[in-house]
Amino acid sequence: MELTSTHPADVIDVQDAAVRFWWSLTGGSHWDELMVRMKPELAGSGTEHAGYTMDACIDEGLTEEDDLDPQSEEGREVLRLWCVTRAGRCAEVLRGLDIVDGHVRAHRLVGCGPEDLKADLGVFWTHSIDDWPDPYAPWAEGGRDARTMIVEAMIPVQAVDWQVSCMALMDWYCGDSESELRVLPGHAVRLVSCVDLATDEPMVLPDLEWRT
Repeated sequence: MELTSTHPADVIDVQDAAVRFWWSLTGGSHWDELMVRMKPELAGSGTEHAGYTMDACIDEGLTEEDDLDPQSEEGREVLRLWCVTRAGRCAEVLRGLDIVDGHVRAHRLVGCGPEDLKADLGVFWTHSIDDWPDPYAPWAEGGRDARTMIVEAMIPVQAVDWQVSCMALMDWYCGDSESELRVLPGHAVRLVSCVDLATDEPMVLPDLEWRT
């Protein structure tokens, strides 16, 4: 009997991810329901990314028209084809992540010092931070002047929202270097390390029970 191995990312419904992302690009509700709950003004912002995504469609050879209206019938069809291709590719990226003892390695940029780090680390993580371009978290209140840490942790696979992570990775507007891994709140994590993003020096963290 041949044994087959499974990956937790196998739960991703590629077709559903493609449809939801296409709907977001073409005027439907935004694919990121959590972000919309946090910031309702983003509810219709998917179409703002459609033009950037159309540039990706040109790069993929799905169209040769550099001025194609993404909301035209032809443009919407090109975006649909792109979403189908992109969803499958992004699902494969997530299926390729290493799973160690039921956990996946993830990183999070936090714009504060170790003394201000909260036990609830949040749900916005990344599975690849190698290409991060600047030594600061752009959303931090202090901007480039704010101290920023890279927190590295092992997150249980059941804490990962694999479906939303796939759609986050599909977002060409953010670029492939920002590989978001979306997790669910309330799960215990194993903290691995914490370093100053600007100096790469390790930081000593308070002795807390860390959670997503």
